[in-house]
Amino acid sequence: MVSLMVFFALLSSGAATAAAPVALAGRPFLAYPGDLIELNGSESADPDGDAITAWAWSQVGGPAVALEATGGPRPRFQVDEPGTYSIELVVGAGGETSAPDVVDIIVVAPDAGSRYQAEAGGCATPVGAGGLVGLFLGLFALIPRRRR
Repeated sequence: MVSLMVFFALLSSGAATAAAPVALAGRPFLAYPGDLIELNGSESADPDGDAITAWAWSQVGGPAVALEATGGPRPRFQVDEPGTYSIELVVGAGGETSAPDVVDIIVVAPDAGSRYQAEAGGCATPVGAGGLVGLFLGLFALIPRRRR
């Protein structure tokens, strides 16, 4: 009976804990050297309904880049070389700070899909001038089709 009274007292006093906001740095994607990358953290939200008032972007992996506009939802940077660039986002709202969320940007050389690609079993397949698109179309052709 005492624990029920304590529980009721906590409910009636309005002592609720604020939930931390949730950072959403975006989905991973592919890019090419020389591309200007703009990330989008505007999907970040606070479960309590507080407005996101602070964005903190930082690089946590990959070749070094110069991040611009890191105090807002859409930072930018240019990638100069192939590699995986990992960028972290932490947001703040209502006096609370989110857990970090990381987005990966995979930068590939422009001719990465046009070389001979080694496959399992020691075979090599020419991908041709279609690049990565040609590779995916070629793989699509290998999917068995239903016979009528």
